[in-house]
Amino acid sequence: MLLTGATGTLGSLLARHLVVERGVRRIVLASRGADSATQLCQELETHGADVRLAACDLADPDAAAELVGSIPDLTAIVHAAGMLDDGVISSLTPDRIDTVLRPKVDAAWHLHELTKDRPLSAFVLFSSVSATFGGPGQANYAAANTFLDALAAHRHANGLPAQSLAWGLWASGMGAGLDDADLERMSRGGVSALPVHQGLALFDTATSLDEPTLVPMRLDTAGLSDVAPLLRGLVRATPRRAVSDVDELRSALSGKSEAEQEAALLTVVRTHVATVLGHADPEKVRPDVGFMETGFDSLTVVELRNRLGAVTGLRLPPTLVFDHPTPVDLARHLRTELAVTTRTEAATVEAGDTIGALFRTACELGRMKEGFDLLQNAALLRPTFDTAADLPALPTPVKLAGGDGTPTVVCFSSYVALAGVHQYARFASPFRGDRDLFALPTPGFSKGQSLPTTVRAVTEALAEATLRCTGDLPFVLLGSSSGGVLAHAVAGFLEEQGNPAEAVVLLDTYLPRADSPLERFRDDLIGGMFDREEMFAPMDVARLSAMSWYFRLLGEWSPTKLTAPILLVRSSEAPVDGTLAPAEWQTSWESAHTVIDVPGNHFTMMESHANTTATTVIDWLNGMTV
Repeated sequence: MLLTGATGTLGSLLARHLVVERGVRRIVLASRGADSATQLCQELETHGADVRLAACDLADPDAAAELVGSIPDLTAIVHAAGMLDDGVISSLTPDRIDTVLRPKVDAAWHLHELTKDRPLSAFVLFSSVSATFGGPGQANYAAANTFLDALAAHRHANGLPAQSLAWGLWASGMGAGLDDADLERMSRGGVSALPVHQGLALFDTATSLDEPTLVPMRLDTAGLSDVAPLLRGLVRATPRRAVSDVDELRSALSGKSEAEQEAALLTVVRTHVATVLGHADPEKVRPDVGFMETGFDSLTVVELRNRLGAVTGLRLPPTLVFDHPTPVDLARHLRTELAVTTRTEAATVEAGDTIGALFRTACELGRMKEGFDLLQNAALLRPTFDTAADLPALPTPVKLAGGDGTPTVVCFSSYVALAGVHQYARFASPFRGDRDLFALPTPGFSKGQSLPTTVRAVTEALAEATLRCTGDLPFVLLGSSSGGVLAHAVAGFLEEQGNPAEAVVLLDTYLPRADSPLERFRDDLIGGMFDREEMFAPMDVARLSAMSWYFRLLGEWSPTKLTAPILLVRSSEAPVDGTLAPAEWQTSWESAHTVIDVPGNHFTMMESHANTTATTVIDWLNGMTV
């Protein structure tokens, strides 16, 4: 017998079961990291099994052929290898898809091709229930497992032994690495974790049946809130009561005062937040506590946006919970958006959309300068502020992580169109439980907001907002991309005022100068923003005109000398394909005390590599003497 994925937790359990309970006497344990299974091998040999370890990447056709060819008496295959790389679909890059598909799809296909003429008694594929029911954030994993199900059906139709088992969640294996939010998300569909003994018993039962595809899972209907369509004929659920469609919501709001409408919408928001987070009672959702402080992640943020979009009929942006960070704020925003717009407002929206469309067209035609001139003229029609006192309200910090460690980290949003506090959502994850991390929006990137007339005006506003969220605690100022320019500028302002930062962290920040290496890739980076629009934020006229305004405002800014140490974290991959040497595209910062390169390019170091980037910063902070 050949067992793949044998060195994982689930693979090891399965190997023991096959040898000890099923009586398998000859078994090859294959895995890319088989060297770590020596102890397992010795344990199985004490039960009388002839065990062989094989370090093999079965996704490599040559390696797979060599392994299968070395097992002349092969009679059965159990393919249990797998890999997760979850994320919303718009964040899935070819590399992230390949990471998941290679160990499942490529390996399974090679095993099929290499053994279809052999007299096998079993060809068992470990699939996943995600391919049957779907799963938030698992588009790549669902696709990989759908292929396994189809391969089993194909082999079965051609008279070959085959079985694909679309497993639900196991208490061990991949399920052991899920956090509370992941488990809550899965349990809402009624899928609870299989204890090991039940999983192995289901394996025995399933492999005794002549069915090409089966779904061994544990279904728990108690408190079920979201019934998958495939289960609705089997389960009678009693979902939480909330308005269920647009017409019902509008009817419920009709004739009510603004205060009554906000109260009704707050109930809607809290109900859907409770559903998303797995709370049985919406009353447990505190109306004044930030979403990110209550357990939201990148997947639940999208789920809440989708739910509220469906019930309100509004086209809501991916940044919804970052722009309106508490249930009260969000309910107030929804009431405003649902209000009947006047013809003047409608004309303004239409004009804004036209400006955005014209800028996009200018970029596509290679007429970037004319596009930015258009945005600058639009920005000149917007209100401005000369000092922080001119603003109706300072930028509101959003708390993305909490912990007892020091110093507190304050992150500054970039001044490009798709930026905002949401750009730190993934980056913040490793900070949770370690220390407080806040993110500040840049003034002027939302409808109706004013733009600063000077660099000092925006640094003063951001400095006051920083001190409001840090109090008397030591703090570090951090900025990704152009956000690093603002972080450095605010650090200089605060030093002047006698409130110095402990350090400044710049994440792939380029100096905003005409001779910056970034200028070589400006067109490509603008194109990268359009590619990421659905993932982050709609590039409407407010965001686009603000971007143009800040580009011009900070175009000749030069950093002042700081007493605080500066960490520069740089991407190790070029922002676009090319043959340039790193010195021709990598950023540099003359006054940086420490420079560290991390995986990814200018975008992906804060996306798929965000955890590594954040861990690098945390390690550096932990080495500081505060």
